Formats: sequence, structure tokens, C-alpha cells
Amino acid sequence: MSGQVPIVLAMVVLAVMCHANYAGTAHEVRRALASLSNTTCVIVSQRVSAVRGADLVLVLDHGRMVGLGTHDELLRDCGLYREICDSQLARGEVA
Repeated sequence: MSGQVPIVLAMVVLAVMCHANYAGTAHEVRRALASLSNTTCVIVSQRVSAVRGADLVLVLDHGRMVGLGTHDELLRDCGLYREICDSQLARGEVA
């Protein structure tokens, strides 16, 4: 296993915790995941707030890739991502 980067899948835990009742706990989980070094973390979420700080975000629409990039790149280049941000985030939070 030398030279390989471990992959952490945080799908189910974050999917449940991104519900409003678990916002504080979800933040703690994301912070703990961010503190892992030399690790690839894959987060599957419908919430922009869960992925906006990611190094790379993949946007799917009905199983097809429609965007790939950082939060800022997707705001500029991906209409669907921009629509999702507008619907989920307060006006000042989008940019």
C-alpha cells in the first residue's frame, strides 16, 4: 500500500447530518475530515454548504456530468450549480 493515498467516503454521515437539526455536528465532521493529511475525501451531498470549500466539485444532472471545478469556477461556468447556490444560500453567501 506504499505510495497510495487513503480514500475516506463520507456519504451517509454527511447526508444525514446536513439536515438543519444537525448543522453543528456536520460542521464538526467536515472540520475533522479537513484535518486528515494525505487523504482523499469524497463527499456526496445535495447541499452546497457541504461542498463549497472542496478542492473539486462534480455537478451531476440526472447522472450526467454538467460541471467540474471549484465553487468559484462553477458559479462562473455552470448554470445549474449557480441555480442551486441561488436557491440554497443567502444572496451574500453565494460569491
